[in-house]
Amino acid sequence: MIDLIEKNEIMPGLSFNEFAIAFYQEVKLVPLSRYLKTNNRAKRMPKIMTMKKAGELLLFLLKQMMKL
Repeated sequence: MIDLIEKNEIMPGLSFNEFAIAFYQEVKLVPLSRYLKTNNRAKRMPKIMTMKKAGELLLFLLKQMMKL
């Protein structure tokens, strides 16, 4: 998924929101910034971290809407 974000692409068949949520769910337990630094991907870290935050916010909003 990180490769797709670096290339400004999303997985086929998913909307941006669905992709962002899926990405967040996969990386929420991993110290992502440390992983990116150790794998020499720090150059694209802002873009990748922004996608993680977008997924977190979208998932939060989705849960809030389901409560209504």
